[in-house]
Amino acid sequence: MVSESKVYCPVAWNSISVLPDGRLRLCCHASDDHLIDQKTLSKKMILNEIKETEFIKETRKSFLKNEAVKACDVCVSTEACGNKSAREELNDFFPSRNYQEDDEMIIEYLDISFSNECNMQCPMCSSNYSSMWEREDANFTRKRKGIDQELIDSELFHTITKNVKLILIQGGEPFLSKSHIPFLNHLIKNSKTSEVVLDYVTNFSLPIKKEVVDIWKKFKEVNIYISLEGVGPVYDITRPPQKWKKQEKLFSQIIELASQSDLKVNFNIKTVIQVLNIFDIKNIIEYFRRFQDFLPFVPEFSLLNYPSHLTVGQISKESRDEVVEEYELYLDSLEIQSFSVKNNKNIRTLRNMLSEIKSIDEIGINEKLLYQIKYFQKKYKLDYSPILKKIN
Repeated sequence: MVSESKVYCPVAWNSISVLPDGRLRLCCHASDDHLIDQKTLSKKMILNEIKETEFIKETRKSFLKNEAVKACDVCVSTEACGNKSAREELNDFFPSRNYQEDDEMIIEYLDISFSNECNMQCPMCSSNYSSMWEREDANFTRKRKGIDQELIDSELFHTITKNVKLILIQGGEPFLSKSHIPFLNHLIKNSKTSEVVLDYVTNFSLPIKKEVVDIWKKFKEVNIYISLEGVGPVYDITRPPQKWKKQEKLFSQIIELASQSDLKVNFNIKTVIQVLNIFDIKNIIEYFRRFQDFLPFVPEFSLLNYPSHLTVGQISKESRDEVVEEYELYLDSLEIQSFSVKNNKNIRTLRNMLSEIKSIDEIGINEKLLYQIKYFQKKYKLDYSPILKKIN
């Protein structure tokens, strides 16, 4: 039974995931190593060509036989740690159907990045997802400045969006893209937007325009996932060139938007645990407790595994054990209080992640980490000495 499968996911039948440069993959959790046969989004593409690719054929066969595929390693490992995966969330959103191996592609879930245009040069990012990194990468060739109006108006886009129920908009930074508002207007013309949920992954470094808010009111629901790795000085070293003092002022819009009675917008914090922020997790939680009436103040945590020079294995086992013990005691104090279901879920996820962090082999400091720190110190005048002392 599909409903009982530990690997089945509807994305092989009902989804398309578009990378910033237009290439297609199974979903946003599949790496660039698992592309759909080098297919690229263009008005000449025919949607059902995708189901004829060897990648999709083999993925469908595997799912129906309850066999995992390499592209799904992130979800498999997430579930193995006892945490809820994107696969499970999608199965909740799209109830089980009796899919057959040769069924047509009918897109209900669209994951799209308009381009790599971004206003940050985060240490964990790359030219694929940040135009600020691209400007310094002479070897980068997959440039794409956005989705043009001709593609948005095409029959292909109409086919993709006419049945859509869930859309994930990523970047680059989605609110910086010139394609964003034309895309939303296309949805209003071609989709039943009262049944469509919009999800955004954003660095939330730009005020949300009134024009966008007015458009959102035509959709069923909007979920904003704010990517953030630290507060105060840790924010500065993980999200250059943005500064915490400027960023903090923008969080007032969380209250403004979440309080509007004619708009259903939900906010969440997404935090990737890595070498630069592992000592700041408690500070993130405590900072966002002031917004607890408007968002889950415990972030949705994940553990960074790429790029390798930012993984927590570089920290000594002794230091990791100490910080994990500190966090476990802190979470004990949180759990005796009454919190929302989402906060409690995120606390459980963090507990599982702490156990995983303790078990990671110690690999020593990566020379690329030291090189990158020197680069950011020189370019943005940032101070990494507090974190270097703790790592060493």
